[in-house]
Amino acid sequence: MWFFGMTSAATGCSNVGFLRGSHELPDSIDRLLKEADAARPRAEAVPKPPSEASSAATPSQAAPASPAMAHPLIRASLIREQARLAAMNHVHRRAFPLSLGQFFLGLMLVLSVTAIFSQKVRWRGFAIQIIAANAALAIATFVVLAPVRAAMADAVAHVLVEQPMTSEEPVDQGEALNLRRRELAATELQLLVAQLAVFGFAALMLTRPRTLAYFATVEAARARASESDES
Repeated sequence: MWFFGMTSAATGCSNVGFLRGSHELPDSIDRLLKEADAARPRAEAVPKPPSEASSAATPSQAAPASPAMAHPLIRASLIREQARLAAMNHVHRRAFPLSLGQFFLGLMLVLSVTAIFSQKVRWRGFAIQIIAANAALAIATFVVLAPVRAAMADAVAHVLVEQPMTSEEPVDQGEALNLRRRELAATELQLLVAQLAVFGFAALMLTRPRTLAYFATVEAARARASESDES
């Protein structure tokens, strides 16, 4: 939960900055996409002997783009993020409050879990409430930002169909696009279910009898320490 809170807060902060007009994130994605496009000819070219390659090199080619950047999955992830940002701009009024909520709830999750690590017993109930709030926000984001997910799935589907990762026999492009869209939509739903399962597991751990007994022991030990200090 601590790592999830940190990741969630960072993502929410990044989204809020973008929706308030920052160009840092889209500029970074554009730069990486240019590197990926520049790496495609190198990845597709037949490797040359070392002597021939060194003789053909020029000073301007001292730092070529890595061929790994041309991998379909890397390009697809960049295209996916680019499509997400563009779609979020179209639903700015819905995306901004959700991103702001993600930022604050992520911080609250980090704060509450840190307090539990410090054996602050009274934070247990607050931590459960924050976990439930994060789960509710995840469901709300999934429902409200459905157009964003659709735009992401469509963009990635086009990339994977245009640049397939295997040498399978080609099928109808429309059929292939629909198949990819359904696969990506199913993946998004699976990620939501997995995320909710993690939240549920964390809340369950905080309500188990052994956990309650542990916090009761901590509280009793602190009470005894306080009484001894007063005496």
